Amino acid sequence: MTKRGQITLFIIIGIVLVLSAALLIYLMSPLSFQETKVLPENVKPVTGFVEECTAIVGETAIRQLAAGGGWINVPQGFLLEPSSYLSLDKFNLQKLPYWYYDGKDYAPTLQVMEEELENYIAQNVETCLDEFTVFDDHFKVRVYDDPTAKVEIQKNNVLITLDYPIKIDTLDSRETAKRREFTTLLDANLREIHEFATDLLESENEQEHFERITMDLVSQNPDIPLTGFDFDCGAPKNWYLPTVKQQLQEQLFYNLPRIRFKNTAYVPFIAPEQNYERLKEKYPASEIFAGNTPEPGEKPEDAYEYFHYFLDVSDVDYPRLTAAARYLPNWGMDFIVTPSDGPYLKADRGTGPKKFLRFLCIQTYHFTYDIIYPLMVTITDQQSFEGQGLSFNYAIPIIITDNQGDRSPYAMRSFSPQNPDTSVCSDYNTDRVIDVRAVGAFDYTGIKEPLNGVNISYECFTHLCALGKTTAQGGVYRFSTFEPGFCANGYLIAQKDGYLEGRTQLTSASDTVQIEMKKLRELDYDVVPIDSRDLTVDDDFEPDEQVLIHITETNTGYEIYKTYPANTVMTDSDYQSLFGSLELPQDTTIELLEDNANYELDLLLIEGNNIVGGYKAEWNVKFVDIIDENNMTFYVIRKHPPVLDDIQKQAELFDYIENGNYSLTVKPTFK
Repeated sequence: MTKRGQITLFIIIGIVLVLSAALLIYLMSPLSFQETKVLPENVKPVTGFVEECTAIVGETAIRQLAAGGGWINVPQGFLLEPSSYLSLDKFNLQKLPYWYYDGKDYAPTLQVMEEELENYIAQNVETCLDEFTVFDDHFKVRVYDDPTAKVEIQKNNVLITLDYPIKIDTLDSRETAKRREFTTLLDANLREIHEFATDLLESENEQEHFERITMDLVSQNPDIPLTGFDFDCGAPKNWYLPTVKQQLQEQLFYNLPRIRFKNTAYVPFIAPEQNYERLKEKYPASEIFAGNTPEPGEKPEDAYEYFHYFLDVSDVDYPRLTAAARYLPNWGMDFIVTPSDGPYLKADRGTGPKKFLRFLCIQTYHFTYDIIYPLMVTITDQQSFEGQGLSFNYAIPIIITDNQGDRSPYAMRSFSPQNPDTSVCSDYNTDRVIDVRAVGAFDYTGIKEPLNGVNISYECFTHLCALGKTTAQGGVYRFSTFEPGFCANGYLIAQKDGYLEGRTQLTSASDTVQIEMKKLRELDYDVVPIDSRDLTVDDDFEPDEQVLIHITETNTGYEIYKTYPANTVMTDSDYQSLFGSLELPQDTTIELLEDNANYELDLLLIEGNNIVGGYKAEWNVKFVDIIDENNMTFYVIRKHPPVLDDIQKQAELFDYIENGNYSLTVKPTFK
């Protein structure tokens, strides 16, 4: 009986211990967490700190999401398909996924964007809070669970609700408070930006606006052949395909930023819009074809832009938004022209069959273009974040097949300047061995010597074959190979990071081939605005100002395209002070020849869609000027007073940019 009573006692004690442990665990868990209904005033600095960190991390998340086209982390599906995104830097670190790819719409929904923001905030807010160490002298803060976030993208705002159960004990007054839910409302017009971006994409897929503009540029440029005939008895006309492609790339670079979008806060046209509409009614296409054209002075100077570059992509008004389209040549372009003879486009030549006409030589041509290039659209709301502004970027491919826009799935291809054709690369002439040496400077002396690790390839007409890489052989860096046998008199190409591509024709003159490569020097650069009135430093750039930079080295044809300021993810200064600068790749460097060089500089200062300044000059750089430099500054002239609405003054501005003597005083500087 005594033994049975002891067993019963132990069972009761065990049950009590288990229940006590369970009760303790429950009380310590978030499930039992009950918020203090009325927070004492003296604990509000802690709760305010959580809300402040939520706002800081939330703004950073929104800016990263906007810069990445609606994603903070690029989905794995895009990463597995390199042709499904636009690479914004030469290291392929900044990737902007296409909203339209392979005939399908891949635009992120608002729900996807909310989830991206929620994950980022939950993962990073504790870094900002830093375990509440800033309050160690006054409070003891206990955290009951990991933070989770709920984000709602509302009209004109983003609402963040942070679930983060904490208990706050004051060290002096011994008061205790519990808080779980923290709400932050950010002034970010993300919903409206997303709606307009979606409208634009749908309109482009239906009406092919940018394909039409591209073919307009092709048809208007006399250096880009399309359809025509000439009376010429000389040699058949021909065009060099790489030059034709370059012409189109430059036209897109300069003209796409001129596009304006209806129902947004676009830069006004010179005349009231009803003037252009009356002009369209008075001179329909039938009247134009009949030879009836507007009288002098009847047509505003920017009438072409109104009728061709003013796109109607949405029925909804977006008075807070501005939008701009952009293409940079270094983003690449697929460019195929039919018919072609290797790298040349040629006209057919014949004579007239009739009497007298047979003495006339007629050259006719008709070419069809297959073109694909990436377009980036930037939508900006200057009022977001209390006037600091918010810019949203996304990319779409512009696809043309046989001179027509083509949004069909099979039309999508990758962007590459040359497609390697490996089917012929195994064909060699084993009777001849060639010795290839790529020479260039590799130190401060500028003395040219054979280089190690240079990639050697062979290009002949449309074929491109990778051959190998220079290595140390017999005491010298070189590459030995049999002569490519599939095509004679092609070009050996040498490529190496930090050097300008070198090429030389392979002939039968010598079995030793030397390819000269010019060394490039990478410099950090910035652009400084200059006041046109006294050529002194002007105020900093406005948020909607951008500089288009085109640099050509006249001896080598080396070209550089840049935009400034670079497309970066802005970070709040408070965020930086709490957990350091956000390390993201930025396009703030430029590569110039580490040699004597003569550059043509062409800079345009654009405000919204209008040109408000520029800089054009020749710039001679000597080897000794650049060899020890790491930083440099370009300058652009900002015209004062502004000339946005004055035709005469706009003409004077262009003349000033082209012919002004400012370049004698204002020149790029190394620092």
